[in-house]
Amino acid sequence: MREAFGIIVLLLNTIGMLYARGTHSGTAIVNQTHITYASAGITRNFSSNIDTFVVDKVVDIQIDWEDAAAVTVSAGDSDRVLTFVVSNLGNSDDNITLGHEHNATSDFVPTHVRIFLDDGDGVFDSNDTLVSHVSLPADTNATLFLLGDIPDNNTTAPTHRSLEAIRATTESNATAGADRPGQIDTVIRHANDIDTGIWEIRDYWLVAKKHAIVYSEDNATHTGTRITYTITYAIGGNAVGKTIQNVILTDTIPPGTRYVTGSLRQDGTPRTDAVDGDNADCNGTQIRLNAGTITGTTQHTFAFDVRVR
Repeated sequence: MREAFGIIVLLLNTIGMLYARGTHSGTAIVNQTHITYASAGITRNFSSNIDTFVVDKVVDIQIDWEDAAAVTVSAGDSDRVLTFVVSNLGNSDDNITLGHEHNATSDFVPTHVRIFLDDGDGVFDSNDTLVSHVSLPADTNATLFLLGDIPDNNTTAPTHRSLEAIRATTESNATAGADRPGQIDTVIRHANDIDTGIWEIRDYWLVAKKHAIVYSEDNATHTGTRITYTITYAIGGNAVGKTIQNVILTDTIPPGTRYVTGSLRQDGTPRTDAVDGDNADCNGTQIRLNAGTITGTTQHTFAFDVRVR
């Protein structure tokens, strides 16, 4: 009777062990049952055998893309970021290999893709570490940043997307054979996981072009020759109804020339050189225009003159 009772207790505890979460692997589980009964008017007591086993290592890896929506980028951008969280849902420390996977259904292929481990502030910066694996204690997670460069191929397609994933894979191996109650076996619940983030190239962008006109009676450029520089800027791509904010243009007066005082012009309207009430200025070596917000399909210009020294 005692032997049979002990087997039942061991079976019940083993089932609980397989589905437990939070109890660290290697923890000893000790169980014994005490029974009181009466026989022939005499109260008797006895105890079952003591069942002892250790909690096995449960491996459970999970990774999740954390950005609320597709991350909008522009063609030619560098070091754009997708944010992920990798979690060790198991009950023991685990080493996890990380790898980037590009989805072949994407509209474009980013370059220089790599994975960084966050330093704890939740923001990608120079303190974060380039990694190919992480070590996580049980029931903990870590923030990862997937960085990549966006190819310089402007497009008007509104869904020009790239699907980029991080796969997280345990470096642990499952224990072969039957469970060994007195030893720590490794049970794989989820050996790996993958989640996919999205970069989406916006269907509009800022375009700018600079050109020069040289004024010279003898068709030569020499001391005194006047040069007019004009920068045109506008929204490119699908510009209808679109807006770009905080547009600031700066330009350094070329070496070998001097700025022509009072020559600043925005959309043909003069601007003063001083830092005052208008949106442009020149300090003699650099010009600056705060163009603010530009909208729609309107093209704008900013011009200034120099003379060759």
